[in-house]
Amino acid sequence: MPKPSLRKRRRRAAVWLTALTAGLVAIILSGGVAKNYLMPGRLAAQHANLTDCQSCHADARPQGLGWLHGLAATAAGPKQTAALCTTCHDVGSQPFTAHTTPVEQLRQMTLARTAEVGTGRDQSWTNRIKFSLPMAGQTQGSADAGSQNIYCATCHQEHQGSLGKLTEVSNDRCQTCHVEKFGRFEDSHPQFAGYPFYQRTSIIFDHKSHFGKHFPDTAEKPDGAGKVPAMCETCHEAGNDGRYMAVRDFEGMCATCHSGDILGQTIVSGPKGTNFLSVPGLDVETLAERGIDVGSWPEGSEAGITPFMRALLALVLDGRDIVGEVSDLDLLDLREADEDALARVQTLAWAVKQLLANIERDGLPAAMGAGAADSETMTDHRQMALMVGVMPHDVIAAANREWLPDLAEDLARHADGTPTRAFEEARQALEENEAVQTEEAASDNLSGVDDSDILAGTDDAASEGHGTDSLILGGGADGGAELASEDLLLAPAGADDALAGKTDTDDDILADEGSLVEDDLAIADDASADVSDGLDILAEDDASSSSDGDALLGQPAGGEEILAGDDILAGEDILAADEGGTGLLSDAAEPVDTSTATDDPSAQTREQPFDPENWALYGGWYRQDHTIRYRPTGHEDPFLKTWLDYSSHAATDQEKALRDPVFASLSDPGAVGRCTKCHSVDTAGVEKAVRWHPFDPAQVTTRFTRFSHDPHISAVGTEGCVTCHALTTGADTYLKSYEQGDPAIHAPNFTPIDKATCATCHTERAAGEECTLCHQYHTGGFSLPLVRTEVPKE
Repeated sequence: MPKPSLRKRRRRAAVWLTALTAGLVAIILSGGVAKNYLMPGRLAAQHANLTDCQSCHADARPQGLGWLHGLAATAAGPKQTAALCTTCHDVGSQPFTAHTTPVEQLRQMTLARTAEVGTGRDQSWTNRIKFSLPMAGQTQGSADAGSQNIYCATCHQEHQGSLGKLTEVSNDRCQTCHVEKFGRFEDSHPQFAGYPFYQRTSIIFDHKSHFGKHFPDTAEKPDGAGKVPAMCETCHEAGNDGRYMAVRDFEGMCATCHSGDILGQTIVSGPKGTNFLSVPGLDVETLAERGIDVGSWPEGSEAGITPFMRALLALVLDGRDIVGEVSDLDLLDLREADEDALARVQTLAWAVKQLLANIERDGLPAAMGAGAADSETMTDHRQMALMVGVMPHDVIAAANREWLPDLAEDLARHADGTPTRAFEEARQALEENEAVQTEEAASDNLSGVDDSDILAGTDDAASEGHGTDSLILGGGADGGAELASEDLLLAPAGADDALAGKTDTDDDILADEGSLVEDDLAIADDASADVSDGLDILAEDDASSSSDGDALLGQPAGGEEILAGDDILAGEDILAADEGGTGLLSDAAEPVDTSTATDDPSAQTREQPFDPENWALYGGWYRQDHTIRYRPTGHEDPFLKTWLDYSSHAATDQEKALRDPVFASLSDPGAVGRCTKCHSVDTAGVEKAVRWHPFDPAQVTTRFTRFSHDPHISAVGTEGCVTCHALTTGADTYLKSYEQGDPAIHAPNFTPIDKATCATCHTERAAGEECTLCHQYHTGGFSLPLVRTEVPKE
């Protein structure tokens, strides 16, 4: 047998050695330690708990040689591998589009931005970005649209060691999508456009007016020094994560100056509570004259119909807006109203009575249409409790007893179709009055009365001797013509009767037994000396008189007459000082003590008038001016807040018509509680919304730009916050921007931040200038889903 040559033996040894090596490698790679040899590097600390390759690599298989599966033609692509990331990281419904933003939204943004870049109108960074556009007819997820996706591994590189930074992305990766390439931040980054003010603040606070006027004015007051903040951090403090500056609460910032606005202490005129229920004022007299029966109704009420009642009355009338139907009428003057208008007023009156009766019987929640208590959720129950302000039964019951004492009887009679007692009494009084007027008119016609002159008669009447009502101070048939009307007012008491031929002065109401003296201003006559003073109601009561009670205003026998002095009605000046200096206007006149003070403390207490608003100083329900009012209990009053939220939206046009007046009355900056004096109202959308809370950093999840105050607070130098936040100059239009409802239209108090301010520190060798230092890719944020866990079973 021929002996193999050395060359052949070497060839065989090489083959066997290769096979042995391959076998050993196969054995090693198919074993459990294969991953230690195949792994390109250690995982980041965040993924250190992942012990198998198939958790992140769709091509891997759990078998020993499963890693070879990626070499097959049926191997999974990058999309399947990226989908494994989303099993733990939730980045939205379209995780692989640019910035995880819907494709159509990106398309619209790209068309708008590229159009502006082409015109050169705006060169801000938002207008210098291009987004991948799907071709016509392509949809997200289709095979042709695969090139439009950006998968996780494009930016996030693993196997960089346990200290590797998964979120660290080089500027080169970012600039693959930008129209223009950026160099240094200071040189090539576009200028900021209005940063960071993109919309108005939720809380209305005018820094300029407070710094320039309110704070200095308050500091000048005796107790105002401690109310004025000295530092920005008095009101602003870093949030929990250090990113944004949060504002302190109302008690810590505003209460020292603005508590009175909320509690009504600064209200000069008008009620300090919001009008909730009322018995509106009606022209009761006209209604009765026109035959409109509304039952008993307080004639002194001048209250209006509250917006709350408008909605409640619509529930009573099965949706009919009766308040809207009478809005063009003056309910306090219905003399010009037609029959149809009066019929609507009558419907309103009975609806008001029915509403108040329903509230007293069933409670306010039932009147508002609340369902059965056992069918409500706890949220519904609490909301209803806040909307009714937990009104006690006694509030509405006492109001009904005081304002509508015959409420139950009136409703019963109205239901039976019979007239109410108040209406019958009113009609009877009208009939009696008409009868009296008819009799008086007939009597006047028979006597020839001329009502045009109450002080003097006509020449004809005097000469003919006919009596007339116009001759109240004139004479009779015999002597009336001898005394002119102007003399009647100058003659002493009783002179007119004497000159008229009378000897009995029983009808003289101004006579005095000493009034007909020669010195008087009247034209004296001998006949006047016989005037009797027996029934003079203003005369002094003579002790010799047969009756001591004939003088109506006189004192008992021997006393001084109250209104009479020496010839007091005979021409002496009762306002001038007499010889003794005791005239009513004399400097020496002694003041008259009209005090009714008493030593009885209980009597003084009874004389104090009751003020319902002072009684409700700390908030709650009270009755005043035929109105039931609610006074706020303080900041964040639940009654006002709940009603504002409730009335800000409506499902139907009918609900909108009833709720809008409630919202308008409560959202006025001068309304009770002053809620919208500080809380802005957005009306740009379909529904209105009151912004109750200031900016909340935790809710910011859709910004491209990110900033953290924490590393900057100590690096701004001696100027502090003013380094970046400088007040604007010129006219202050901040408050003006809140007169409309679009939050995007605003006029900030502070100037936008300039890029140069940031560039002083952010350089390559200092604070850094990487794109991801200030910009985030995932605008919608991301979260870790909670592992679904079933409830343990026994």
